[in-house]
Amino acid sequence: MENFYLLDIPLKYLVLGRNNNNPKYIDDVYKSIKVQGLNKPLVVRDYKINKYEILLGGSRYLALIKLKRKTAPCILITNKKLSKKYKIKSYKKLLKLTKTKQFIYKNGTLRHN
Repeated sequence: MENFYLLDIPLKYLVLGRNNNNPKYIDDVYKSIKVQGLNKPLVVRDYKINKYEILLGGSRYLALIKLKRKTAPCILITNKKLSKKYKIKSYKKLLKLTKTKQFIYKNGTLRHN
């Protein structure tokens, strides 16, 4: 059974998955994040020890690097159990977080508009 967690993960621990970014959009994504902030978390999975593969959000990841950010909000999909504090209670909520632009993540807090 998979578990879903919302975590701030240091960018140095993230690895781009194959075909997970479109270089021609990075400047647009960069400008958007700079003005409006990050609208959606990255979606990652366990890859290796202290490494996470980015499943969704490669362009956002590259834009965050360009913005010199240290961490990114990520939804971690894992078989491991982590603290309940970070758990996303259902797959439905995960889909809502990854498909809606009404997601706000500030100072470690997740909110919906």
